Amino acid sequence: MRTVVGILDSVEQARALGNRLRAIGISEGCINLLTPDDEKEFAGVTTTRNSLRHGRTVVITFVNDEASVEGVREVLRAASAESIDATPGNWGLGSRDSDQNFYSNDLEEAERRQKRYCRGFETALHPAIGRRPYAEAVKSLSAMFPTEYADESFRLGYRSGYIHYRELISDR
Repeated sequence: MRTVVGILDSVEQARALGNRLRAIGISEGCINLLTPDDEKEFAGVTTTRNSLRHGRTVVITFVNDEASVEGVREVLRAASAESIDATPGNWGLGSRDSDQNFYSNDLEEAERRQKRYCRGFETALHPAIGRRPYAEAVKSLSAMFPTEYADESFRLGYRSGYIHYRELISDR
């Protein structure tokens, strides 16, 4: 499972992008829109929170193969969506002490851990894989992410993503 993220200036642009993604075969359940109304829920995900705080909308798309990744990226480019890879800080973590203390002083290792953390966080939001406690999802996770699912960074990210998901649905 791969994740492609784009940032747009408005909810309307993001909805139009969602329509274009569905037109190229991305299923509804694999497209997540985070609007400025979701900003308070992203205390630990700096890029997302900053984008939402400034009135922008984040589109998270889950795909299974490299061809789909390229298709989604092309749709994002055509929509003038900002790639999260080009956003300062990427999916940099905010000020959560438990998360900050987890990262080492070795920059390369910290970057690897951050990527695994983000993969876990994103996966916890996926409608088919996530949205349930790690212990209940471990069988699916081990099949989808055989080298990452048991990694401490991935698990920490998954736990944070699952907590975020539970908070989102409890507010509705």
